Amino acid sequence: MNSGSNSLSINPDSLFYSIIEKHNITITDAEFTKSNFLKILDHSPSPYFLCSDLIKRPLFAYRLFTILSSSIYLTKILLQHPNYMDLLSSVNFEINLSLEDYITEARKTTEIFKGFENKINALKRLKLREHLRIATREIQGNLDLYNCSLQLSFLYEALLREVLNVCHNYLEAKLGKKIPFFTVFAGGKLGGREINYCSDVDLVFIAPQEIDYEDFKLLNKLARFYVKVLSDFTQEGFFFYVDLNLRPEGPDGALLPKKDTSIEYWKKWADPWEWQSLIKFRPVAGDIILGKEILKSLNKIIYPNFPLENRIEHIIKIKERIENQVSDDSLELKRSAGGIRDIEFLCQLFQTLYGYVYPELQEVNTIKVLKVLLKFNLINLDEFNALYNGYIFLRRIEHLLMIYNNQIVHELSKDSEQNAIISKLMGFSSENDLINAIKENKEKIRKVFEKHFNKYSWFKRKELKKGISQIIELDGSDLESVKKLLIDFNNKILKDLKVFSNIEESSKYLLLLKVGSTKFQESLSYQLEDLLIEICKTNYPDYTLKNLSLFLSNMKGKDTFFQVLMDNKYLKNLILSFSNFSPYLLSKIVNEPEYLDYLIETKETNFESINSREIIFNPKNISSSIFREILNISQCYLTNMRNETWLQKEISYLGQKLCEYCFDQNIPENYKDKIAILALGNFATTRLTITSDL
Repeated sequence: MNSGSNSLSINPDSLFYSIIEKHNITITDAEFTKSNFLKILDHSPSPYFLCSDLIKRPLFAYRLFTILSSSIYLTKILLQHPNYMDLLSSVNFEINLSLEDYITEARKTTEIFKGFENKINALKRLKLREHLRIATREIQGNLDLYNCSLQLSFLYEALLREVLNVCHNYLEAKLGKKIPFFTVFAGGKLGGREINYCSDVDLVFIAPQEIDYEDFKLLNKLARFYVKVLSDFTQEGFFFYVDLNLRPEGPDGALLPKKDTSIEYWKKWADPWEWQSLIKFRPVAGDIILGKEILKSLNKIIYPNFPLENRIEHIIKIKERIENQVSDDSLELKRSAGGIRDIEFLCQLFQTLYGYVYPELQEVNTIKVLKVLLKFNLINLDEFNALYNGYIFLRRIEHLLMIYNNQIVHELSKDSEQNAIISKLMGFSSENDLINAIKENKEKIRKVFEKHFNKYSWFKRKELKKGISQIIELDGSDLESVKKLLIDFNNKILKDLKVFSNIEESSKYLLLLKVGSTKFQESLSYQLEDLLIEICKTNYPDYTLKNLSLFLSNMKGKDTFFQVLMDNKYLKNLILSFSNFSPYLLSKIVNEPEYLDYLIETKETNFESINSREIIFNPKNISSSIFREILNISQCYLTNMRNETWLQKEISYLGQKLCEYCFDQNIPENYKDKIAILALGNFATTRLTITSDL
């Protein structure tokens, strides 16, 4: 015990019991609480004044003894920072802060201090101080689980932003160079704004697409430095356990991929579990606008109109694999049967099935999703109560276990003292009563889970008719259903667009269009509506659809090409224009893939006249040279709104240049002034078309 004028003259044990008795404070375990109380007294710079305050101020005493009787971790925070004791008397102790409040608080915290390390340690102290305040409120029952997780998520998001700003400013000053920002996505618990006290933080970094090589190197340096600062231990502890495995290609992928590379990966190569993880993604730091743009482009993958059956099967298999990794332990709260994962996976299954139909399900937070499921009668009231109450119950135990000693824990321990404390904090008189309540809640959760988490949920979803993409699920011979869907599509599109007039014929080509592998059909399912809208912007939608369907059906590597087509706006517009203009161009592209490569590699073409351009003919393959120029002319005609007269003149000029080349290469010099080539018909009147003879 500290000596001096402020030392205590009475027995600390007696003081301990007298404070409890005076304020009628309920504690979980007398010896545990008293042990923590004596540590606080021993480390207090003014034990006399501390005890005086405890006797005179009941609210202060109540909050302090709540901490001492429930948490080794929170007690350690007070031992490390005795000045935080003042927080327990603050009039702002019970206030809920917004994200903006925390961002402001984090910024003010760093502005006070000079030097990189001082700023970082100040932010770590902010985390400890808020852990103390939030956890004490939760233990006392003054902060429910939803708002507790929200407060923690706001705090962590603000810390992620400010730590990135501090790292960014430090590197700029050190290197003497301006550094742009990347976007920081949070997934998992933080993405869902349902973070625990000591959960892993799932982060993904994405760089802007339009960035030069030197800036990209600087961004990578910033990203590596940022991860190090978030993970490093200092005298004030560390910020987070950082998990970067949700990035494109997982642990084998680049730490900082670019925007287009990432979108392409998630669209073409990602496994269904990666699409499922995107449900929880949110941009939380850095370039927030970039993050929102990326998520917008991925929306139809995350929430497809008609998710194929194999995607649902994959989600079910993932869940089975997780359960097989856990022993059949009724006291495991998270991954075992009836645990927290049951609720999360069930919500995500419903979101995959119905997120397109009910946009309110496009939500990152599990509690909010449960309420939306009830609203749209996807679960009944009894099922909602079993899932909602069970989720709150299990997550609250999980929180208390983590608060106890700041460890990632998802099951009751073998420590009887700890279990007794957790039981009393949960309102049970004994550990057995808590265990029975855990088993009862898990049984209720599992019953609802097993009812819905299966293929029957998929079959039920199929009964809900929603949009033209339902064609993907129809049998190839079900022409009548396709016709009804196409008529419905016509009725819903904007009035300034053209519609499909030959329903019978276009329905047949729609059925042809969907023929392909499972991967192709999945890709088409979330892009078909957009593709048909683009087709309706052409002059003759029925003709365009016919040619496009025939073109794709004959295309080798259809799956890969279709995704390239949908990702490349210029190429997509060009192929649709060719489909509306001339099947001849498409047939040449299908039969000679070198021309497709040429189109993919060629950027937008625009010129006034081929007559002023030098054309190089390949003597070994003149026809190839000619067709490339025809492609150039066609691109310029279709994408730059040139008129038909211009097109005919350009084709005629090409014919003239071909004749000049052949004349020059094949007629001996001594005959050139004695022979002439005469143009007749459409060639003579400069009205050739791309299929004309000379």
